[in-house]
Amino acid sequence: TGLRGRELNMLEAIGASPDWVTVQPGKDAFVGLLASCVFREGMADRVTKLITLIDSAMDWKKTAMLDGIASTAPLASKGKKPPKVRPLKLPSEPVILTAMTSSKDKKLADKAARALSLIVWPGKPGVELEPEAKPLTAAQQARFDAGKELYSFSCGMCHQPDGRG
Repeated sequence: TGLRGRELNMLEAIGASPDWVTVQPGKDAFVGLLASCVFREGMADRVTKLITLIDSAMDWKKTAMLDGIASTAPLASKGKKPPKVRPLKLPSEPVILTAMTSSKDKKLADKAARALSLIVWPGKPGVELEPEAKPLTAAQQARFDAGKELYSFSCGMCHQPDGRG
């Protein structure tokens, strides 16, 4: 989006704006898109802030943001299972989402459960986390730095410096 990197700030502004109290066509989709962008970044601290925003949001915004997170899950092709998704790793359980799965509002509980299925944390039942990556040796770091320089000259023009081009 044109808001790239500032989607969370926009969601915070929307949450505080009286112009966004009632849902109108397109507002829910926009809020969901912003939430999906924040979730796709994969930055645990920003996703944790997003979850806090979801908790404090009004019903339609809460639903829209949960839909945005759920939209990041890959869909199954006809007759096939959906591809495996690499879940987002948070440092601790997102208790806000976990609590929402017990909501009396069935739709909200289902949306929270779907979002929660895309997240892992240490101690999550049934999940074995990959071990942390080891630091690079001096030789590996030198090779990485050379590759980084090569990428910036040969690949970065099309793929952008962050690889998202």
